[in-house]
Amino acid sequence: MRRRLDPQEARHRDLQQLETHFCRATETKNAIVRANLRLVVSIARKHLRPALSLMDMVSDGNLTLMQAVESFDVHKGHRFSTYATLALMKGFARSVGWMALGQSAACLAAGRRLTSDVRILAECADARPQEVEDRWLAREEVGQLLGQLDPRERSIVQAHFGLDGQPSATYAQVGMRLGISKQRVRQIELEAIAKLRQAAD
Repeated sequence: MRRRLDPQEARHRDLQQLETHFCRATETKNAIVRANLRLVVSIARKHLRPALSLMDMVSDGNLTLMQAVESFDVHKGHRFSTYATLALMKGFARSVGWMALGQSAACLAAGRRLTSDVRILAECADARPQEVEDRWLAREEVGQLLGQLDPRERSIVQAHFGLDGQPSATYAQVGMRLGISKQRVRQIELEAIAKLRQAAD
């Protein structure tokens, strides 16, 4: 609306309407931030280290949360809680990394030399946040795709590929659970996979 509005020809009514939209957007952003403050504290606790202050981490996390609200795109299909969790994990991982880098620099200044730059990087770097992020995104995408299937198709795919938290099952085992033949299980799975491919495309 602001882009369409010509400042030279704007009427008072148009400006009032624009101000109303802006206030509602700000209120919505603030509501989303307030609703996710506990998420910040929860993730901050998991990344807390002896040399870090929980209050400082929560403060930094709140800033990251506000930035996540600004950059979140609902049209990409992810839930905000997932998006915010990944943003917070990245932010806290950077904080812990900088702390480790500072400690390594202090050790060098005190004369306690580390054996190599590789060791410094190994101590500072932590690949786990990236791995967790990848798992979160993959789980979110798989969950959305499985939502395209009917309950029986979904249960067969989850059971056969071990997506239900259990070890993967054979067609015969899945058929015994559902009371159908293993050939029918395979047929339903092929139909389900075709649906998933179409949904992914």
